[in-house]
Amino acid sequence: WDYSEDDDAKLQKAFDILVDGGVSFFDTGDSYGTGKLEGRAEQLLGDFASNYRPSPSPFAPSPDNLVIATKLAVYPWRITTKQMKN
Repeated sequence: WDYSEDDDAKLQKAFDILVDGGVSFFDTGDSYGTGKLEGRAEQLLGDFASNYRPSPSPFAPSPDNLVIATKLAVYPWRITTKQMKN
């Protein structure tokens, strides 16, 4: 997907445009950034939400009303015998 940290400012701008347009729910997951980028999607969305400053748009939600949802993929290497219950 050719992600580069050099694009973070552009991604923040895209986030701001979406939220100013009324988008307030973002769905992500830990597998949307694997390997060296593991968890980067959640980190970026959290940073973008923290840095968001609403425009005067009538559609822009309050920053307190932004929702970032995530999921957890149960990869085999995450499961240990200590996590199993009888």
